[in-house]
Amino acid sequence: MQTNKPTVRSFLKKIYAVLVRGISGSNGLAMKISLRHTITSIAAGLTAILVIALFATHEGDRGSASFVFHVSGGAIAGVFLLWRVGYRIRRGMSTASDQAAIYNTLSKIVLWGFLASIFVVIVSGYFIPWSAGRGIDIYGLFTLPSPMNANRDLHKLLEEAHE
Repeated sequence: MQTNKPTVRSFLKKIYAVLVRGISGSNGLAMKISLRHTITSIAAGLTAILVIALFATHEGDRGSASFVFHVSGGAIAGVFLLWRVGYRIRRGMSTASDQAAIYNTLSKIVLWGFLASIFVVIVSGYFIPWSAGRGIDIYGLFTLPSPMNANRDLHKLLEEAHE
């Protein structure tokens, strides 16, 4: 008696068949969805790597390469992250999935918690150097000037919020 035990080869054949059908769809919708999914997956992976790198370099001495990477990389990533938070707020929540109401409620709380923490970290990151009276140097190419005067108390508060 022969069993239909799945193998890696049969699994890869199925994935290849789905990709080929998706790319050669008659209306092109499958190709757009597949391409969008691929781009989003790559962007999510790169974002995860960037977040880990920014976290790992946050203790660098002022002027060191890790400090420059943390501040400059964070300032650039912050633009995209703030756009993403605003996009999610404007777009609202997706429809509730078919699960217990408590899970839907908890997932909304977690999502809004993540969005709030992203907002606080990015905004406080921009205002930390500004509250010290300094601009934000972007890899030595240009500087975002400080829109405010130095404020020591605000600076300490923002550093605590950022960490």
